[in-house]
Amino acid sequence: TIAAPEIAVLASAGRSNVKVVRRPAAAVLSTGSEIVEPGSSLGPGKIWNSNGPMLSALAREAGCRAEYLGVAGDDREALRAYFRRGFEKDLLLVSGGVSMGDYDLVPQVLAEEGARVVFHKVRVKPGKPLLFARKGGCLVFGIPGNPVSSFVAFHIFVRPAIDKMAGKGDGKPGFIKAVIERDFSSRSDRTHAVPARLRIADGKAAATPFTLNGSADIVACARANSLIVFEPGTYTVKAGSEVTVLPTA
Repeated sequence: TIAAPEIAVLASAGRSNVKVVRRPAAAVLSTGSEIVEPGSSLGPGKIWNSNGPMLSALAREAGCRAEYLGVAGDDREALRAYFRRGFEKDLLLVSGGVSMGDYDLVPQVLAEEGARVVFHKVRVKPGKPLLFARKGGCLVFGIPGNPVSSFVAFHIFVRPAIDKMAGKGDGKPGFIKAVIERDFSSRSDRTHAVPARLRIADGKAAATPFTLNGSADIVACARANSLIVFEPGTYTVKAGSEVTVLPTA
């Protein structure tokens, strides 16, 4: 954003014209017949929608003009109608419906609507079912419905794409190096991303990983300002070791 101080700097340098980049327009869609919006009554077998509001807020924080489309049930025609609205944007974020269950219809309906699926599934824990597709000028991310997976997938995959669209990056996550402040054991055949608290201590970056209480522990994500990214394998990283960290806030 060019505000008054930036305008003054430009004017003092004699500039009357500058190049700017349009803010990306994003649409956010939640899926699942079991999902209800916060504020609604919670009936049997229903869960409140946390991913839709979270992804909308994350997209706005990243600089998008984000429109929340609502919740689509597990119905092909409903998904089709919502996707057509989302395709009008630069970016469509779809929460849920990308795994391998009977009601995970997102990949099929995207293909039926002419979207080209570039990849489906990544070697990242959590977030394996992530899908990326393109429809004309719209980038489509099918994001796992698990709340922690949604948080991780946004920061590793979606945020870099938004930054590049906005002229602020090269499309790669902004990893840094930090010292881990406690022992941590990682057991995964995939790259393992763990919410953490990053701080500057004595001029050096230091990060403390959180212990998640299940895959829906969005509270840990709320406390985190970074992700520590561990290589695949079974091992223990000792306190004081250097680790790779992705700041998220």
